[in-house]
Amino acid sequence: MSTTYTLNAGQIVTESFRKIGNLEPPWTPTADQYSIGLLNLNFMLKAIQTNGPNLFRLTQIQMIIPAGIGYAGNPFQVTPLFLTLADARSVITPAPNLYERPLGVYSYEDYMLLPNKMQTTTSGPSVICFDRQVNASNIYIWPLAASGCVVNATVARTINDILTVNDPIDLPVEWTQGIIWMLADLLIADAGVFASDPGTAQLITSNAGVFYKMLLDFDRPDATFIRPYGKTGNSKIWKY
Repeated sequence: MSTTYTLNAGQIVTESFRKIGNLEPPWTPTADQYSIGLLNLNFMLKAIQTNGPNLFRLTQIQMIIPAGIGYAGNPFQVTPLFLTLADARSVITPAPNLYERPLGVYSYEDYMLLPNKMQTTTSGPSVICFDRQVNASNIYIWPLAASGCVVNATVARTINDILTVNDPIDLPVEWTQGIIWMLADLLIADAGVFASDPGTAQLITSNAGVFYKMLLDFDRPDATFIRPYGKTGNSKIWKY
C-alpha cells in the first residue's frame, strides 16, 4: 500500500490541457503548450501565496545576528526570501538545554516609532520586526544585542519555482486536482475555449473556484491569535 502518488509539472500541464479539450491522442502537449503551461503554473503558484500562509509552507529558520546589526539603516538581511514572520524566539541557552525567550513581533510602523533604535543590551532583544523586500528582506531587532544573538523563528517560506516539466510541484498532494482545474482556467483564454465551447469554459471556471476554496479551508491553521505586542499591557516579557 502506498500514500505517495503524485504528478510532476509536465503531467499537471497535460491534464489541464486535456480538461479544456486541446489535446488529441496520444495526449502529449507540444513544446509551445508545455512552455505556456509552465509559465502560467509558476505565476499561479506565486499568486496563491498572496492569500496568506499555508501550513505546509511554515518552517523554522535560525538567524545569527552579529553585534550592532539589526536597526534601520543597518538591518540583518535574510535570504532566501520568506514571506511572513509568524513568531520569533531569542536563544538564551543553546541546545541541548535549549531555552528560548519569545520576542514581540512589531509591525514596520511600530518599529519605526521607536525613538532609540540603536540602544543596546547585554540580555538580548525584546522585539523583532520583519521588513519584507523583493530580493532580500530586512530584520530589525530592539534593543540591539551588544554581543550578537541567535534568533529562531517560524516563517512562511516561498513556493519553489518550476523549471522543467519533470520538476515536482511544491504543494501537498491534496492540492493536485485543484491545481489542474485552476491551471485549466488560466489556459482557456489563450485556447479560445470561451468562444468555441462556452459550456466547458463555464464548467472549468466553476470547478477551479470550488476546489480553490476547498483547499484554502483545508490547509489553514486552526486558529489565529492577535497579541498586543508593542502596546501597553501588564506582561513584563515584552518590555525592556
